Amino acid sequence: MPKKQRVDLAFTFDLEPKAAMKYFRSKGYTLSWDWHETLGEAHAAAFTVAHVARMDILQDIRGAVDEAIKGGQTFEEFKQGLEPTLKKKGWWGRNKRINPETGEEESILEGSPHRLRTIYQTNMKSAYNAGREEFFQKNKKNRPYAQFVTVVDNKRRESHARLHGKVFHLDDPFWDRFTPPLDFNCRCRKRALSKRQIKRKGLKILSSKGKMVREDRLVSKKTGEARPVWGYKLPGGGKMFPQVGFDHNQWKAAFQPDLDKYDYDIARKYVEGTVTGPGFKRFVAGETGGKMPVGVLPPEIKNKMGAKSQSILLSEETRNTHRRITLKQYQNVQKIVESVDPVYLPRNRAAYVFEEDGKLRRMIVKTTRDKKETYFLSLHNTRKSTVEKMKKKEIKR
Repeated sequence: MPKKQRVDLAFTFDLEPKAAMKYFRSKGYTLSWDWHETLGEAHAAAFTVAHVARMDILQDIRGAVDEAIKGGQTFEEFKQGLEPTLKKKGWWGRNKRINPETGEEESILEGSPHRLRTIYQTNMKSAYNAGREEFFQKNKKNRPYAQFVTVVDNKRRESHARLHGKVFHLDDPFWDRFTPPLDFNCRCRKRALSKRQIKRKGLKILSSKGKMVREDRLVSKKTGEARPVWGYKLPGGGKMFPQVGFDHNQWKAAFQPDLDKYDYDIARKYVEGTVTGPGFKRFVAGETGGKMPVGVLPPEIKNKMGAKSQSILLSEETRNTHRRITLKQYQNVQKIVESVDPVYLPRNRAAYVFEEDGKLRRMIVKTTRDKKETYFLSLHNTRKSTVEKMKKKEIKR
């Protein structure tokens, strides 16, 4: 019997998949129509595939990727295991579907060998690179530098080739935006280096200070929509930009998030992935402590509350006090803040009154005195008479 081939990615040789699995399994789920609906940091928290509108199909694809990472499968093994399932469920080839955003029927390409390869390569590389990044950070004292490395052949992108061999300190902001992959099917990687290796090879250490730029880049020729992307001014002139949605460090975005650095749309997608992920489920079950985001304040409400942060946090203390609040109810916080007009109350509070399962409920969020943080405070059943009394205390903003 022939020996099973390892994952066909050059940079994964001799790399145990544990850290890659940790990154991939930390993700939740989010359904999206177009690939650019869940971009950048949001992708680090949520697994998604464009044009998948059914959760069971998304779970099938995710399960196949999970098995590929765990077992070191080649693309052919991944494809052979997943393709029959997708065909059986009708998610294959070109089909007519209703766009949930426009309500119009569109002819779209769902499953295909090319799409499966893109799903395989993008997720495998992101997971393994995130795993490598965790190792780099833990070993930073011994190897404090990193070099951008491309595959030198006729398939590499010219723009990526312009970064080949460049060295920056691991803490340089360059790596926050240019840690591979930089595009779909990108084969680039990041190599950690010690001071001794830098000296022996005669490498020059660069700095991105004053050279990072942010510009709008086109994401959809059909709609003309553009999104801001971080780029780098090359030493010899010109600029280099990753593909829209790839200008982030997977490991940092997944495990060291600062949602106030991101636009509202990206932050809310990140939270959607977080609250459907295993880490949040463990938190709600009381297996872990601290605090976790459960929502993002829409800009208008954030301004009216005078909040300095857009994140809505759930603290360990609140979770322990309100044991009857279910996982599903926490997962619905974002939907509530987006669909219900709040009543602004004294002591920096905002109340959301809504119906759920035939019952009238009231959710409270509150900013701290210094306005630096906003917390989910409570969720209770309420009465119309109580709501009327509450409205009399409303502060107009």
